[in-house]
Amino acid sequence: MREIKFRAWDKQNQCWVAPEIVEKWAIFTLENTSGVVHKFMQYTGLKDKDGKEIYEEDIVNYSIQGTKQVIPSVVEWTNTGFELFFQDTDPYFRLDLESVEVIGNIYENPELLV
Repeated sequence: MREIKFRAWDKQNQCWVAPEIVEKWAIFTLENTSGVVHKFMQYTGLKDKDGKEIYEEDIVNYSIQGTKQVIPSVVEWTNTGFELFFQDTDPYFRLDLESVEVIGNIYENPELLV
């Protein structure tokens, strides 16, 4: 069974919320009592090739099987589960976690998607 956990980005202060505080908040609430809006991201239950946990809205590098092409993509939740979304590529290929590497996230590193 996958471990259920979250992390949170403080949109106002542009920083991560301390993990021990995230654990105390009601996960389905998008505002705490002070009115600061936070973006909660769920852990996928997967780790990249270096053992780093993969969360929603992480940016990962992925090498398409059988090629040397490396493509940055965003991890997103859909109705069917977590998926990687790539720009300008065929969406149908086998996902191999041995070639996935977390390189950032959409909040701290948006330039990685340009």
